[in-house]
Amino acid sequence: MAHSDAYPSYEWKLHNQFCKKNTEYFTKLSNTYNLHIDYCQTTIMLYDTKIIANDTYQNLYNLTIEYPISITNDQGIIALYFTNLKPVFEQIKTHDENTHFYDYLSRNYSNKYIMLKC
Repeated sequence: MAHSDAYPSYEWKLHNQFCKKNTEYFTKLSNTYNLHIDYCQTTIMLYDTKIIANDTYQNLYNLTIEYPISITNDQGIIALYFTNLKPVFEQIKTHDENTHFYDYLSRNYSNKYIMLKC
């Protein structure tokens, strides 16, 4: 579970995490994976350790080497992995009726937040 990087409008898609200027890498990436999907922000991630396999690190490393065009360092690669190769990304609950749990930034200063990134 993680926060969608595109929250709250969900207009951004995974392809926004990668530099399109290097057309060779980007074309290969977009022809191999679905980049027109929602993706996670890597600031806060809650996960069941069962999703981490012996080869998870190596798979992430291999993606980083194969597609060195992630704009935000590891976020694009991690999002690619957990949406396409091991599709387990799920939007974390952002708030209840009293409290906002986490957001990248305050969207309404009257809201009570437990944690903000900015």
